[in-house]
Amino acid sequence: MHQTESRGSFNDLTEIRNLALDHAKAAYQAERYGKYKEAFNQHTRAGNLLQQIVSNGVKKSDERRRDKLLLRASLERRDILQSLADGLQEAPPPRLPPTESTIVRDMTERRDRKIWLSLVETGDWKSLAECKNYNEWVSDQHGVPFFTPMLSPEAPDVVYRVYQTMTTRGKMHWVYFHFKDVTDVQTMYTMYAGREGKAQFDTITLARSTEYESACAVIDVQHLEGSTKSDVVGNSRIGRTLTIATSQGIPTRSDTPDRALLKHHKSTWTPRRFSYGGRRFVWREVDGDEIGEIDDLLFELKREWVNEDGQMGKDRTFDRPIASVTRGGCTSTTLKAFTISISGDVDPLFQEFILASAGGKEMVALHGHS
Repeated sequence: MHQTESRGSFNDLTEIRNLALDHAKAAYQAERYGKYKEAFNQHTRAGNLLQQIVSNGVKKSDERRRDKLLLRASLERRDILQSLADGLQEAPPPRLPPTESTIVRDMTERRDRKIWLSLVETGDWKSLAECKNYNEWVSDQHGVPFFTPMLSPEAPDVVYRVYQTMTTRGKMHWVYFHFKDVTDVQTMYTMYAGREGKAQFDTITLARSTEYESACAVIDVQHLEGSTKSDVVGNSRIGRTLTIATSQGIPTRSDTPDRALLKHHKSTWTPRRFSYGGRRFVWREVDGDEIGEIDDLLFELKREWVNEDGQMGKDRTFDRPIASVTRGGCTSTTLKAFTISISGDVDPLFQEFILASAGGKEMVALHGHS
């Protein structure tokens, strides 16, 4: 009898959670069509249901943690829409976080005319060829179009300001990165990882704020062998491979430093390379005196070859960076962690890969050995 009652309670919470998710999705859909009052009401309904789940859920469970993130996102967007719903504001609210349905729609219709490298990842070369100015792309010796020359110099960067919070539940220490838009109002994504005691992270998860119930990227972190409980600062500087699995048919990709797991180097996270959309990219560390406060830049490679005299690859890149990371002296205890800027012409799925690449590295470097 007791087992039946417990299962019934679980089913009740699952049904309420599904209903809350339906209301939240309806809210985002209404907002995209400018129906702010309806969106406000739908977020309110979703928030009420999620609050009920959080109050009655099992403490310290993964489900309750995700429900709290969903509740936070729904109430945050509801508060943003308050003045619009009351007719006190006419300007549109901060941009909406992406959802699976909106990304699929944009990939199908390509209304924004972005250069969709993600179409190459999914094997949809025919659709890519329909993109604006495709025939003007300059190809390398393998016939794969270069990406950087097609980026518009007028397109504003998409900026994410990343804030960090930490919590301990039982033996688990959890770290959260909240990716907010440039207004610092709307949370677009949340990245989180947990570890027990002095253990290393196994996986890091990135989720859209509209869809916390499912990940848009899961990052497997290569473990550092040896003494991880001492020399915290030194260990955090040792680069390692991040294996990134994103969503919607994008193949798993590895983000690998040239000098991964080599302890005798002072800093080994960069250069760090990955492939995406048939092109090759590299993260480079930048001297602070060279380009203001920017710490890391992401470039597309024109050409690369093996350096037989050393462990670092040799390459030539385009001059224009695709993305940048600025830390500004952050530590594992500061509220603001870092800022990521990405060219506005980069499609949403490639943006999410870049966020996973940059954010995953920062998560390990700041919290992987503390």
